Amino acid sequence: MTTRDLALALLTAGALAAPGAAAAPYDAALGLATFEAAWTIVDGTYPDTSFGGLDWEGVAATYRPRAEAAGSMDELRDVVRAMLDTLGASHFAILPSSWSADAGTRDLTGSPGIDIAFSPEREVVVTRAEPGAADAGVPLGAHLVALDGTPVEDLLAEVDPALEFHRRRLEEWTTIYRALQGPVGEDLELVWRAADGTGHTAHVPRAEPPGELFRLGYFPPFRSHTEARRLPLPDGGSVGVIRFTSWALPAATGVDAAVDSLRDTDGIVLDLRGNLGGLAPMVMGVSGHFFDERTLLGTIISRENEIELRANPRRVNPAGETVVPF
Repeated sequence: MTTRDLALALLTAGALAAPGAAAAPYDAALGLATFEAAWTIVDGTYPDTSFGGLDWEGVAATYRPRAEAAGSMDELRDVVRAMLDTLGASHFAILPSSWSADAGTRDLTGSPGIDIAFSPEREVVVTRAEPGAADAGVPLGAHLVALDGTPVEDLLAEVDPALEFHRRRLEEWTTIYRALQGPVGEDLELVWRAADGTGHTAHVPRAEPPGELFRLGYFPPFRSHTEARRLPLPDGGSVGVIRFTSWALPAATGVDAAVDSLRDTDGIVLDLRGNLGGLAPMVMGVSGHFFDERTLLGTIISRENEIELRANPRRVNPAGETVVPF
């Protein structure tokens, strides 16, 4: 079972629109068909045919009446989400139709160049600011208060607090991330609070993000970007820092070139903060830059087969020259 498969079932059925979105009157027949599609996809593709000891047929019998009784898209979402939660598995989520590349009319092509994280108090904190944001006066560690006039706390209130922690964080992150985006060339009005409690307002230009546009399954397109830096050490040496935004195919060549440019450093840091994840098999090529022997990293298990993920030592650089793994 993959998120891609589940997205296919739910986005094709079309009943699970974004929470609170304006829509046509609720179609109960479509809602039940959507429930059946979600249950069937899991039933036919979940890697563990014993479902961890869970009676999956019994789960259907429990939640189908609730799906039939749903009176709105939001209620149906809650039923399907609760059904998926019985598996106790990560990476299972309903992708709202607003995530579809063709859904909605809002232009989200421009970015202010800001990365975020959540504090233990559920506040949104700036963890990275590109030159446009930094020049506008937004520092690292700034607590975001409002985006284009909408309080951040109001945006976060749109996310169901009863969701499982990681799923809630995903939806919160997505909500804030989408609020940060807008048309290229349009400023983002950003209100932020400093560590001393003082409030500030900045107007940050939105620009086209760097990197190559990439599409993974039924997720909306995103940009894959790799960058490398060389930082000095007090003893006169240096350390390389490689940051890539996703485990997507375009990142592979970027990481190859970055490692090759930093072979003379005393160490290399892979900065994965804000990385969106992606294709698990990519770990074999990336790790090969740092392993001198084939090493088992993990195994992908499906109903049909098992795929071993092994670090494959990289002994040739992009120019075709013989090298030694770092």
